[in-house]
Amino acid sequence: MDNRYGGFNKGINGDISAANYFDSLPLEVKEELNRRAADIHSVSDLEVLATYLDNKLES
Repeated sequence: MDNRYGGFNKGINGDISAANYFDSLPLEVKEELNRRAADIHSVSDLEVLATYLDNKLES
């Protein structure tokens, strides 16, 4: 598992599917998720915020 993108991924390593999902995201989204880690309390929160950020970056 690749943990070079920061602490958030290290925190979800217990949930392999969530960690794999995080690893599949674009670097810019990972960086923003790491900045907002305190707001993420579940895998569902992660998916919603990641989708929002990914769409925001695309526009």
